Amino acid sequence: MPDRTTGRASTILPALIYLISGNCLRQPKVPDHRFCSLACGQSAARSAPELKYLLPHHELSIKVATQFIECWKSAPPPTVLGVYMITWTESSQRRFEQYRDAVEIRGQFKRNGFFAGNEQKRFRSTVRACTLGERGNLSPCHNAACWMCETIRWGFEPHLQRKRDLPWNAGGIRLGAGIYTSHSSFKAHQYAENIHDRNSRINAMLVCRVVIGQPYEMYHENPIIQSPPFGYDCIFGKPGWQSAFTEDEYVVYNADAIRAAYLVLYETAGGA
Repeated sequence: MPDRTTGRASTILPALIYLISGNCLRQPKVPDHRFCSLACGQSAARSAPELKYLLPHHELSIKVATQFIECWKSAPPPTVLGVYMITWTESSQRRFEQYRDAVEIRGQFKRNGFFAGNEQKRFRSTVRACTLGERGNLSPCHNAACWMCETIRWGFEPHLQRKRDLPWNAGGIRLGAGIYTSHSSFKAHQYAENIHDRNSRINAMLVCRVVIGQPYEMYHENPIIQSPPFGYDCIFGKPGWQSAFTEDEYVVYNADAIRAAYLVLYETAGGA
């Protein structure tokens, strides 16, 4: 099966590990899915959005934590305190899948060993104004300043609209008014901000499922971009010689191209 960290095929077979939520306490997880059955997924959707804690030995927890640490290209690495699944409403999942399937029809990625729509996992951090993920806090807050909980509750459309309202010379739009993610967890960490406790070394990062599709490579900034060129599905700020980008940046311009799938709670070493 493909590996969502890269989109490429993987030879690793999934173990029958149990998902800790509802009926899944008694049923094995379906390979390459987050739940044991359609009914279990529908049950989670009815109470969505919320966080589901994954035990450290759970298959999904191991995969997410391993990707997080391996993609932290700096020393010392952080300590993973917990991995949480983020549940989606049926409407949110349907819109994401419809967008992904439309990209797949155009690009035919599956026949080359990729996931549909060249879907991949990417990291993203933002402002957190609460203790979501800490001390058993599994419910997204309603603080308007907490962009992390806003994303979990409402998706990326509010964030995308804020970006579109910014002037062209504002910060944070090196590749225009889009939604930015990276393969580098350390890169994403640079945007983690705890406004409820600025001295805390405990942070939360989103692991997102992103429909990459056909990326358009760029080596220089262009803050007036509103969408990728015709025939492409995202912008890839590619690092390299004479590139303005030291770490990769993937930017999508449609809120249905991305969903927050997991939250990683972690603690950085002093000075990180």
